[in-house]
Amino acid sequence: MARNLMSFKYLLVSEKATLKQSSHHVGGWISTYPTFIDCLFETSYFTGISDAPDTPNGSFHAFAHHDYLRIPYTIRAISLLIESGYYLEATVLLRNLYEVFVQLRYFHAHKKL
Repeated sequence: MARNLMSFKYLLVSEKATLKQSSHHVGGWISTYPTFIDCLFETSYFTGISDAPDTPNGSFHAFAHHDYLRIPYTIRAISLLIESGYYLEATVLLRNLYEVFVQLRYFHAHKKL
């Protein structure tokens, strides 16, 4: 009796089927989120003039600017994972994104730490 065991080939076939279903069911998101990512990239150009990096404000500005530059890449990765059916893996990155926002908020309030 031949059994169909999971394999890399199975993974690829499953991924293709999920991509097809994703484009059918969440096509609106897939077609519009590039505009959202473009907006996120643009915000990194408007973070203002920074103080010297050895000051609390300058240090926070550098930290925040770096995180703002990472966010579009993380959102793109989350979207690719969801479209391909890697939902658990996407939630790990989503949690990371949430942690970035919490860190930004915390360090904004406590710049002198």
